[in-house]
Amino acid sequence: MVIFEEDIINQSCKCTFDKIKSVLTIRPANDGSALFRIDVANGTIPKVLAGRYGSVRKAKEAIELYDRTLKESRTVRTEKFIEARIQRKAKRNASVSKSENS
Repeated sequence: MVIFEEDIINQSCKCTFDKIKSVLTIRPANDGSALFRIDVANGTIPKVLAGRYGSVRKAKEAIELYDRTLKESRTVRTEKFIEARIQRKAKRNASVSKSENS
């Protein structure tokens, strides 16, 4: 799932993913045209998203299509496993302390 945060004044849009840690930004191209481009905060832009778009809506559609084919990154999977492990430990520790007090 992609979360879009639009900034109407600057004509930009920040896109965050739940499958990867990268944040993409849609902003006007600085080449004198009325086109938009997609930038990435760190790393390189995927080849599928490289290029210019006629509107922010078209760029959003391209990002949503990219998200549908995207797999979870190793970092995101690891964080989910760690979170699940912490929850299991907390649940196990809570049940142990209840039996000790009984």
